[in-house]
Amino acid sequence: MTDRPPFEIDTDTSDPAFTVVSVGGEVDISTSDDFAARLTAAKAPGVPVVVDLSKVAFMDSSGLRCIHEAALDAAIVLVVPSTSVIARTARITGLDDIVPICDDLERARQQLRPPSH
Repeated sequence: MTDRPPFEIDTDTSDPAFTVVSVGGEVDISTSDDFAARLTAAKAPGVPVVVDLSKVAFMDSSGLRCIHEAALDAAIVLVVPSTSVIARTARITGLDDIVPICDDLERARQQLRPPSH
């Protein structure tokens, strides 16, 4: 039996411009209900959700489905290193046509912050 990295998820609402949901470990059929529930709870009218997947080691189709469903009625931005398997899977499945993907959290923040005048 192989050691699985523990599934971890945290929500940060400290910036009023967006909510950050940070995920670590594996997102699969055994963790996707919790993932979906946290994405749903993070959604608020007019407040984008940044989903930081930079510490996710593995994501199956149930995790991709959670992101797709969350994006149907909320602005979602993913943080996924461009060299990761998750980024490649998002491109192959077309998820990146629905949800913008940034390489790191700071780029996602810059994309979501309104320009200062």
